[in-house]
Amino acid sequence: MVSWYRYTNIIAFVDKRFLPEKPQFRGYAEVRFPFQARDVLRAEWSDWGEPGWTDRVEVTGSRWGELLLVARLRSTMPATHVAVGVDATPDGWVAVRMHDREYARIHRYADDDATDSAFRDLWTDHRDADVVLVDVPIGLPEDVAARAPERAARGVLGPRSASVFNVPIRPILHVDSYADANDRQKNRERDGRGLMKQTFNIVPRIREVDDLLGAPDVDATQDVVREAHPEVCFRALNDGVPMAYSKTAQPAAAHWERVGVLASVHANDPVHDDEDAFHDALATAGRELLDWDAPALSNDDLLDAFALAVTGSTLTGSLQTLPDDPAEDDLGRRMEMAYATPP
Repeated sequence: MVSWYRYTNIIAFVDKRFLPEKPQFRGYAEVRFPFQARDVLRAEWSDWGEPGWTDRVEVTGSRWGELLLVARLRSTMPATHVAVGVDATPDGWVAVRMHDREYARIHRYADDDATDSAFRDLWTDHRDADVVLVDVPIGLPEDVAARAPERAARGVLGPRSASVFNVPIRPILHVDSYADANDRQKNRERDGRGLMKQTFNIVPRIREVDDLLGAPDVDATQDVVREAHPEVCFRALNDGVPMAYSKTAQPAAAHWERVGVLASVHANDPVHDDEDAFHDALATAGRELLDWDAPALSNDDLLDAFALAVTGSTLTGSLQTLPDDPAEDDLGRRMEMAYATPP
């Protein structure tokens, strides 16, 4: 069987002898090779005998009189590793899903659309994931808001240490008034510092995750749903160097600095070997969210979710934690921040 492809008024055949052996990994495989426009090349993808593979061939450019033909093959077989990065937004959650090394899709979970809670809906959709990294505290102390993970994170983040906030203590998790919550935290906390308003604003999100992990009717555990801090992850993905620019004081520089880190992780991956791989994924995600009508979603939310997804994916090594040997809260939940470094 010979397949024909017409792009930009060019008809080409691809000969299998120009291709390597059938890729042995799932996701996207990209094969690049030059050919002369006058050459006759044939493609017989069916010889690979793999019904799970679909193919697309396109002419992408020219150099020195040669056309560059790119065969981009996508497997429809299940991924071997699924990672989901989740960031809280003012009206719900945004989740970036990756299959092995590849961006898969982006999801929005809004409070107004939730059946029970937005995070429970998120878990229902992604319960097949190997890891779900979420940017809220998991594991809450009874009387010490400055947990070991926050102390460790501040110690490694340098100029970005101000992005790490103390957590709410568990006794105020279901308190609706900031004044009441602040008073209770001052009275219970050992140093009496109280509760930052910014921290109180995400208490409903912390409660959603805490309630899910404690729900008897779901199988969510901390083996899969784990806490991560975006700035800790960006530092780890950037060879241990914290981000130089503040998201609040220098938003444009901060945005592109973080885009650059994620692009480098993809470009340095031996499978991708493509400096545009992350930019393509980000553009795809951007097109998907155009129809969301989600004014509360920011570029920071999107990049933070991507950073957590990349951290949990096979683009990096095994997950590590701050601190190395995390303690548990009174419910047996580890107080830790997960991160990973590229191999």
